[in-house]
Amino acid sequence: NSIYVVTKSNTQKTHNILGNSTVASTGYDRDSLETIRIKGTAEIEPQPTIKNIIFTEIVKPRKYGGKISLPPVSTLEKESYIVFKITPTESRLINYKKER
Repeated sequence: NSIYVVTKSNTQKTHNILGNSTVASTGYDRDSLETIRIKGTAEIEPQPTIKNIIFTEIVKPRKYGGKISLPPVSTLEKESYIVFKITPTESRLINYKKER
C-alpha cells in the first residue's frame, strides 16, 4: 500500500518533499504504451528496519541496457540517503494503444 523512494539526504528533491509532502510521479512503459500517474503524501520512513530492507532491495543488481550492474544509489553511504514512504491518494493508468 506504499511506494518507497531512496534519495540523497541533501538534494533539492529532498528539500522540496520536506517542504511540501504532496508528491506526484508518472511512469511510462514503451512496449505497452501505458503511463501511470500516482499522487500521494510523502513522509520519512521512521523505522530503521524498514529503511534497511528498502535500501537493500533497491541496491540489488539490475539489467541496464545489455549489462547487469548495481544502481547508482548503491554508492551512497548509509548516512547520506533518506527513504521516503509515499502513501498514494490517487492513481491513473492510461493506455495509448489504439484498438484495431
